Amino acid sequence: LKNDDTLTKQVLNYLISTNAYNPSKENIFIPALAHRIDRNTSGLVVFGKTSIALQELFKAFKNHDGMDKEYETLVCGKVTKKGKIEAKLIKNEKTKIVNVDETNGLKALTLYTPIKVYEDVSLLSVKILTGRTHQIRVHLKHINHPLVGDQKYGNRNSDMLAKKYHMNGYFLHAKKLCFHNLENELSYLNDKEFVAPLFDWEVKLINKLNKGE
Repeated sequence: LKNDDTLTKQVLNYLISTNAYNPSKENIFIPALAHRIDRNTSGLVVFGKTSIALQELFKAFKNHDGMDKEYETLVCGKVTKKGKIEAKLIKNEKTKIVNVDETNGLKALTLYTPIKVYEDVSLLSVKILTGRTHQIRVHLKHINHPLVGDQKYGNRNSDMLAKKYHMNGYFLHAKKLCFHNLENELSYLNDKEFVAPLFDWEVKLINKLNKGE
């Protein structure tokens, strides 16, 4: 996701072209994102086309108990077993950096499972049961497996590995999303799974890793 404004404009143009949204008939509401993902994260994002739908989506993303979210990411080192990370997180509003803080932080829970383990990196499936800012990136750093190429939460090793595998930024992909407790006009979406394919550069990177390149 390179630019929220550009993406929003693309969505609005699409909705207008399909007659799903007519700005001349709407005095107040404009379709908008129901949540945020980090700038360099690829994959699924969700927009609300109507005011009622957007409010329902806001509630779903805030509560999290009615939603399953799954990501794929490439991290430093070998992760051979699945695990759970429970570490409270707090955001410094001045620096915009998130840290683990068991005293003052907010509850955060992340589950991870290795998909493939390579020589010096691992491809993980990650599920978040809370939606804290930078949660996946900070939690995986916390267990000494930062995302390869993460400039904000990585280290010298993550930088070296990013250069080794010719990565411009980190690999974090919002892969799957499934709602469970939506109400009103969105109830038809309950228990339907939405999947976003990996970007081309991510597929090429995995193929290179599989070949040992």
